[in-house]
Amino acid sequence: MRITIIEDDLNILKLHKLYFEKHEDIDLIGAFPSANEALTALSIDTPDVLLVDIDLADMSGVELIEKAKKISPPLEIMAYTGYEDKKTVLSVIKAGATGYILKGTPPGELVAALHSMLEGDVPMSPSVAKTFLSEFREKKVTRATPLSEREVQVLMEMEKGSSYKGIAEILFIRPHTVRTHMKNIYKKLKVRNKQEAILKARKASII
Repeated sequence: MRITIIEDDLNILKLHKLYFEKHEDIDLIGAFPSANEALTALSIDTPDVLLVDIDLADMSGVELIEKAKKISPPLEIMAYTGYEDKKTVLSVIKAGATGYILKGTPPGELVAALHSMLEGDVPMSPSVAKTFLSEFREKKVTRATPLSEREVQVLMEMEKGSSYKGIAEILFIRPHTVRTHMKNIYKKLKVRNKQEAILKARKASII
């Protein structure tokens, strides 16, 4: 496993380096205290895994993750931070991180999580997983809707500004079918036009 670390706490960075260098199956190719240094190095030599502190001085961890994924989409990213609030967890995952481990996790567990991430798992500290699951459950409840799955898809495409013809091509249906879906959407949401439908669906967290 080829790994790069970004951590602006020099003591933690030093400890990581000492620990990872002891493992024969880990090739530590970079350890940086700043996001900009890491991004420059990534464009030259991309590792398998990026271990990222979220609270960096020169750039937010979320922005770093987004930029790193643009440099190398296959790159696996593990967030390593003390933050476990819902907003931070979701923003980090949406940015492109695969795993989320809290600082204080024993080194052996951290290494095991990194290996499992490379094998296709989505490792998270228990409290973080609980936060993520809670958000999923909340969205499942708030997205309760009278619309069918296809009607939601049509409305989401309509929200993007797609035409009936464009939606038909995206969803592999006929333009006439799109019109029928829109009529049903108006009826179910009790609105008169697409603007009202989109607005009401947003307020109800349907789209």
